[in-house]
Amino acid sequence: MDLRVLGIIPARGNSKGVKKKNIRNLQGKPLLSYVASAALDSKRLTKVILSTDDENIAKVGQECGLEVPFLRPVEFAKDDSTLMEVCQHGVAMLEKKGEKFDAVMSIQPTAPFLQSSTIDNAITKISDPTAPCDSVTSIAEATRHPQILLNRTNDVITYYFPDEHRERVRGRQQRNPVYYLTGAFYLWRMEELLRSHEGGHALGKLARSCLLGPIEAVDINSELDFLFAETIAEKSLCINEQTK
Repeated sequence: MDLRVLGIIPARGNSKGVKKKNIRNLQGKPLLSYVASAALDSKRLTKVILSTDDENIAKVGQECGLEVPFLRPVEFAKDDSTLMEVCQHGVAMLEKKGEKFDAVMSIQPTAPFLQSSTIDNAITKISDPTAPCDSVTSIAEATRHPQILLNRTNDVITYYFPDEHRERVRGRQQRNPVYYLTGAFYLWRMEELLRSHEGGHALGKLARSCLLGPIEAVDINSELDFLFAETIAEKSLCINEQTK
């Protein structure tokens, strides 16, 4: 049986790194519209909603085709509000209306190049009874290996990891690949989401992953990120025009 999966797009109004980034235009469209399209095009999401505390963002979300069944209260829109708290609140609000789900996927509006096929792939993984897991999340290969991370004190540098936890520094091609959480999405089974967690992105005892390429993994948290995304989007539009 297919799981009933709720997609929640969290987009608060008081973004820090880039002001009003969730509705800022990226190549003529609000940033929010990109993940809205990916989520709405998904074949496996049962329902998609926007969770926001901002009326302007809510309006843009509705124009993108998203349901906005409530405005998020202030206590879940602070700098220290966790993603899990936001999703738990969304679940509780829909349960009051008699809507129940088996899993929840938080999809970040800061990941404009996320594909609907990736969303569906993640849901397929969490639905697979032969490979059970508590969560599925997006990862990408790190371009900076942790073995070369440094501390710096008064201009003196030391390796971040002590010798006993650090391999001999090798050339880039010889290092084993490592990965990072892109933040594009977090997909939890409902029981895992509702469990008490200290961290905001708890993944449970067994977490699986969807490996994204460098473009799909783009996450906008600064003006430089936005400039990079604009360049990618512009190049993509040019390629699409040339192939018509």
